[in-house]
Amino acid sequence: MLELERVTLRAGATPVLDDVSLSVGQEIVGLVGPSGGGKTTLLRVILGLTAPQAGTVRIAGRDVTEGARILVPPLCRGLAVVFQDLALWPHLTVREHLAFVLGGRLPRAEREDRIQGMLVRVGLPTAASRRPGELSGGERQRVAIARALVGEPRAVLFDEPLSNLDVAAKADLLDLFEGLVGAARLPALFVTHDPAEAARLCGRLVVLEHGRVVQAGTIAKLRAAPASAFVQRFAADPAFDRRGEIAVPAAT
Repeated sequence: MLELERVTLRAGATPVLDDVSLSVGQEIVGLVGPSGGGKTTLLRVILGLTAPQAGTVRIAGRDVTEGARILVPPLCRGLAVVFQDLALWPHLTVREHLAFVLGGRLPRAEREDRIQGMLVRVGLPTAASRRPGELSGGERQRVAIARALVGEPRAVLFDEPLSNLDVAAKADLLDLFEGLVGAARLPALFVTHDPAEAARLCGRLVVLEHGRVVQAGTIAKLRAAPASAFVQRFAADPAFDRRGEIAVPAAT
């Protein structure tokens, strides 16, 4: 479980995050909202890169941030993140990207097995010796998801990871995300502006506007009683009708 309880962050008198509470169980929850609404800042707080003024961040039942105190540093939180720009190092091979995450905490043979097994799972079984510049955009995205999951994280965060890809590549990677994250039963928070992505992956949505959670729940709930004009527009997108609703038994 990934939990935030009454997280508040202000820049002067301006609220960046305003009393934000949410929880993510073994599911993929979509985090949506207008640009500048606080989504990326919220991810930074979860990761421990930014300290709020108030509130608690809890991972697997353990408080990792309490008010302005970072109780557990970013590298010790057991979180994985896939950024929009992927943050791949051009001088490292695919294998070296994954090995960097694992470090020296596994015997060499086990580490190599873990790396090759993950590359097979993401559809890149022969790419270990290649560098990012030798890969397509979709292949680089697969490296980023492999790097995120190879260390067996407690939860995974996605910050608009598909925004730079074409429609065909997006469709393939949405299937990959759902298969890998769903099979691992990981708590996952997926930031997106794309209703089609949210429809494909997310059983619940959390809508963040002006730093505040204005509504959370299934698409059916958001459509039945939208809390804002943004919620009404987003939930009305026909992508949700084409996909249908993914039932996830989680509290909203």
